[in-house]
Amino acid sequence: MQEGQLKGTPHKSKSTEDEQSQLDADVRKIVKDFYNHWKAELYVNPQDILCCRRKPDEKVLDHDAIVLPQFYHAEVLFRAHYEQGHQGMDKVIARIKQRSIWPGLNRAVKKLVASCRLCQNTKSPPAANRFPLKNM
Repeated sequence: MQEGQLKGTPHKSKSTEDEQSQLDADVRKIVKDFYNHWKAELYVNPQDILCCRRKPDEKVLDHDAIVLPQFYHAEVLFRAHYEQGHQGMDKVIARIKQRSIWPGLNRAVKKLVASCRLCQNTKSPPAANRFPLKNM
């Protein structure tokens, strides 16, 4: 057992720690870029919800977009893609942006649609089995 490691706790490899720190750095960069881009439009509404003012040409509904906490990202992605007929990336992003926004939204939708087996099979169906023709 290594010094400083508790008995019964798994040892993390150096590569796992490096990957995690790289992921953390990527997430921090996304959030920082989001904040720097939107900081003039961010505000907290009377219900203590972080919102983002929409530009006049983006107003689809009467309210501003809610900056959605990470806890809800998976649920919103699932509902916007799987429960709405497996729409493509652009339609899923547009549907989510009608009500909410969060750092890394476009990347998350792109990853979801790219990993959706049904969408990939529909986009480029697997080759049909072709058998050689023979005389009868």
